[in-house]
Amino acid sequence: GAASFQPLIARRLSSRCRYYNERPGLRHSGSGPAAVHNPTRHHRSAAFLSASAGSSSEAASVDAASFHPGKMYGGDYAGLSATFSPSTGNLIRVPEHLVPDSLIEWGQVPSCLEVLTSEDFVPGEEGGSSALKRKIAAVMPAVGCGVDNLDTMRTEETFGGVSVSADADDSSDGRNAAAMSRSLPPLRDAERIKIEAAFSLPPETETVDDGDEGGAAEASYPCRIRVTCDVVPATRTVSSPITVVRERRTSDQSTGGTIGLGGGLDGRTVMRLVGKASVNKPFAENMEGADDIAEREGFTTLSLPGDVVVRFGVNEEASDKWTVDMGLLLLGLEGGDDKKEGESRTLSVVRRVFSAQKSSTFDCVTELVTENC
Repeated sequence: GAASFQPLIARRLSSRCRYYNERPGLRHSGSGPAAVHNPTRHHRSAAFLSASAGSSSEAASVDAASFHPGKMYGGDYAGLSATFSPSTGNLIRVPEHLVPDSLIEWGQVPSCLEVLTSEDFVPGEEGGSSALKRKIAAVMPAVGCGVDNLDTMRTEETFGGVSVSADADDSSDGRNAAAMSRSLPPLRDAERIKIEAAFSLPPETETVDDGDEGGAAEASYPCRIRVTCDVVPATRTVSSPITVVRERRTSDQSTGGTIGLGGGLDGRTVMRLVGKASVNKPFAENMEGADDIAEREGFTTLSLPGDVVVRFGVNEEASDKWTVDMGLLLLGLEGGDDKKEGESRTLSVVRRVFSAQKSSTFDCVTELVTENC
């Protein structure tokens, strides 16, 4: 279906898009050309870049540099993907039909799948804005000799636009957030939307062999965490499991999803790309999550591993609106990432508010907000 873009905005800035119950999918009701808003202060200095999506004639062309891909998108990533129940937040382990029988017998069904992701910015149709094309190779669990030639399950998706909050100066904490969405086939005749929020994480530093007579060097990998799910605004439901992907950038240049294509992908390569620490200690195994986040009345609040928080529900004072929050708990911004008793923390939230305009029309406002915890 056609992709739909949701602009990310600072407080008091508004930009709207409408979702129509039409085929083949969602359409963006252009609200004007893309614009770079002036930096706005709210907890940290940030500049917000917005761009229209699809093939709208009003959409300004967007290139990778405008999206600050060095911080959020573009290139190759490797990491771990886990799914969680939208009703309880419980971990949904890898389906057993994808797991070797021996691992099932030993009670070692994995919590995550290793995923290799390639992202490219591609021109839009008929002069429309650029789109983000993502190719994902999920590595299937294996034992024994199967580790030397791993199977992959490959998917591909295209988002019509990306909205990124970028730090306005180099002295800030280096945290960024992004939001995007795309239409999906309808669910029982109701429009269904895939929404995503992405948050940058502190870089990972690792000692690697530089290939020079056994020498070693320090390598730093930019990291991010992505949260995705499907929503049906008409019924105010999250219609799919919630997927959380924690990954690091392995290359500034995309390989176009060719790693392991045609076979030959082995466990050693995957561990090198994903990182030994992540493979040996998957983030989803830490079920503590952001477990002390206060709940909001009328909302389902899910605290997930990786310090991710997902909330959705209806405010009593605005019963005609349905809100979906995807957030990341920021710890120790002034002195490391260790959680300390009494330490001030903030929750960086990508908030989407859906409101019905007509039987087939939904208005959605997306904003970046911060909350003190």
